Amino acid sequence: MLPVREWVGLISEPSSRARSAFLAGCVIVGVLLAAVGAYALAGDFIELPAYPEDTDLSLYLRAADALPGSPYAEDVNHGFDRYGYPPLLAIILAALKFVVGPTLILWLWPALCGAALAASIVLLARSFGVKLSWQVIVLILGAALLGHVFRADLLHGQVNIFILLALAGGIYLRSKNRIITAAILFAVMMSLKPFMGAVAIFFLLRKDWRMAAWTLGAGAAVFFLSFAPFGAGAFDAFSGWRESTQHFTSAPFAAKPDNQSIFGMALRLFTPTEHGAPLINNPALVPVAVGAAAIVAAALGVLGLFAGRRMESPARQDRAVLLLECSMIVALFMACSPLTEGDHMIITLAGLASVLIVGARRLQAGAATSRLWVAAMIAWALPSLVLFSPRQFSFFYATWDDWFGIDGLEILLTGRSFYLLMLAGGLTALALWQDRRLKTAAI
Repeated sequence: MLPVREWVGLISEPSSRARSAFLAGCVIVGVLLAAVGAYALAGDFIELPAYPEDTDLSLYLRAADALPGSPYAEDVNHGFDRYGYPPLLAIILAALKFVVGPTLILWLWPALCGAALAASIVLLARSFGVKLSWQVIVLILGAALLGHVFRADLLHGQVNIFILLALAGGIYLRSKNRIITAAILFAVMMSLKPFMGAVAIFFLLRKDWRMAAWTLGAGAAVFFLSFAPFGAGAFDAFSGWRESTQHFTSAPFAAKPDNQSIFGMALRLFTPTEHGAPLINNPALVPVAVGAAAIVAAALGVLGLFAGRRMESPARQDRAVLLLECSMIVALFMACSPLTEGDHMIITLAGLASVLIVGARRLQAGAATSRLWVAAMIAWALPSLVLFSPRQFSFFYATWDDWFGIDGLEILLTGRSFYLLMLAGGLTALALWQDRRLKTAAI
């Protein structure tokens, strides 16, 4: 078996005969995977003859068409789901639709999602301390296009891929000391998915006061300005957004199968749902379980960021470590979030890329913490088994029909996202802490 140094050389260092053969194979396999993935994606579109009906894009466009009226009105939110984002996304779609027309927008938006996926992978592969060969990137892109979760998000026009790009891009810009530009990216990201406010928490925790202030200020500005187009109806629109948010975090909705955070699992454990009888019918235990998980997550975050550490400026810190620390906090936050759906795990690619970079360095150096870093790398790779799987893979429950009649201890199997995110965040925290304790590397 090739040691780590040689594997890293095959994908990132100057030429050799073995490397040339390896990279040629990457291109061939990557193109084949991309072709199969493109064929599968085309089939996904063909299976929806009334596209974009029954997709998230249809919901976004209905919200956009409702402007300058409220995108949260009942006649807008029928069918597939309801619009629960701040108005920014609807405004963006309305502007694009006005420019390109109602037909082209149906293909432009998924194309933009695909471009964001490619840009995210390139950014993660070439801007955080390593520069993977373009041939290897072709392989990764091909594997991503074949992945069921990625194809589903492209079909639905979901914004998770844009979130990944904004997260990686914002951390990269912060490491270059471009604070205002980074804050704008984070602000847009938070107005697409408010739970990504975890990034602001990260900067507050590491006492990066300037970045935290700009992130919170820009986030508040983008959020409230997105209600400005409603004029006198801005307050009603804001109330509609609040009501919609409450719906998504309410017990009936949050207990749905795809929500596998601790909150969703606790609801199924301690309250009656349509999916089965609870293990213990005591709703008061729900906040207890969530609170206990949040305390553990907070303790791990503190351990990973603070224990035995003197804070330094992000502009002087290793860029991959900065991204990994931020991803750790985001993962721990998402594990305890009221709503963490399966495709939200796309965001974990930032953690996977950064832990592979940092972990490989520790392995190459023969660090005493190498085994712990291997465990952290495996933990971050586990969500990718779901993301890159060509077929739907939902841990123990793959289809909606499997989600009825789940009783007793079996309910504990419905916390996939919680387990995976806590494992990745927790092992990362331990590895970072041990590195500092043993003075393995300058972190």
